[in-house]
Amino acid sequence: MLTGVKGNFVYNEAMANIESYFEGQSHRLREDFERIRATYTDSDVKGSANEKVVAEFLQKHISAEFIVTNAEIIDSYGAASSEVDICVCNRDQPFNPSPGQILLAEGVDFVVQVKASLTSGEIDRVIGNCDGVKKLLRKASKGDHTLAKLEDIPYYVDRVPYIVLAFSSALKLETVLKRLIERLKDVALERQPDAIFILDTGAILNFREGKGKTWKSKGKPMAGLCAAYSGEQTLLEFMRFIHVLVPRFHRTVSPLVHYFPDKLACRVIGRTQ
Repeated sequence: MLTGVKGNFVYNEAMANIESYFEGQSHRLREDFERIRATYTDSDVKGSANEKVVAEFLQKHISAEFIVTNAEIIDSYGAASSEVDICVCNRDQPFNPSPGQILLAEGVDFVVQVKASLTSGEIDRVIGNCDGVKKLLRKASKGDHTLAKLEDIPYYVDRVPYIVLAFSSALKLETVLKRLIERLKDVALERQPDAIFILDTGAILNFREGKGKTWKSKGKPMAGLCAAYSGEQTLLEFMRFIHVLVPRFHRTVSPLVHYFPDKLACRVIGRTQ
């Protein structure tokens, strides 16, 4: 609220402008999401429409080279994930991918697992699917640059960020948090989901030790698994998490160098030194 004090007036007016900006963005995100969702028929929803809705929504609202559905990811050590609903790829994905293809871990910025409804059984499936993605290790080359905090490297740089977006939940947010804490207690921090968003409800955010990029509560950095109600602004928080927590890379050479040996796997005609 604006006040008559000059200093506070300027500050509060500026804050009002910022709040107005985010309120407008939140409203636009929700409108776009519902418009995209309405384009799919009931029969589509029973299939893979939810993944298509989220993929189309992300394609419109983030900068990405490719957004691929139902793909498998591999790393240069030979490990492979199970099928992932949505993979958001960067320019280091060497070949133009299509749905169902195999992707290189370094060329994936983050993944989104889509759930129609989050249940107790789905939480177990989220944890299992996440482990298949988080076990993959990305390699760096000399001279690569990454915009990320050192404390976040084991979670968002060495490994692919893993986010869940649920259209609804059969469980209360507090119950989801409780179940996750119980089922992740023996899972290494680097193999855990990074965030779970439930539309029009809120999110479970994993800030682990609280030393990397994190939100604040009462002026203090949050740590561990935290539940946050966001209601109609859940899509806005989903996008904020992506923009703030997912690191950006500038690689000096293609990640293909980690997958191919430095010799030709064919008969060579010519001299060597």
